[in-house]
Amino acid sequence: MSRGSSTGDDEVFVFETGTLDIEKGIVREPMFASDFGRYNFASTGKWKVIIPYTSEGDGFRLYSERELKRQFPRAYAHLQENQAALTRIFHTPRV
Repeated sequence: MSRGSSTGDDEVFVFETGTLDIEKGIVREPMFASDFGRYNFASTGKWKVIIPYTSEGDGFRLYSERELKRQFPRAYAHLQENQAALTRIFHTPRV
């Protein structure tokens, strides 16, 4: 937890607000330690992150490719454009 969350590839999943036209239903605003003061929370709203998961029952699951393509075509296109980078990252053996 001291590190925070990780997307796996911030270059693909994290983008500056207004730079990509991605559907609102699949993006969230990340929280950073710098957004918190002693008595308040003040997000800058500068960043968005693509979260390709949906809540299901008491947990979450990754959207299927069919669901992404149908419900979030612009997000799907963005992820397709970055498929080589994502494949390289998520299929690299970890030691």
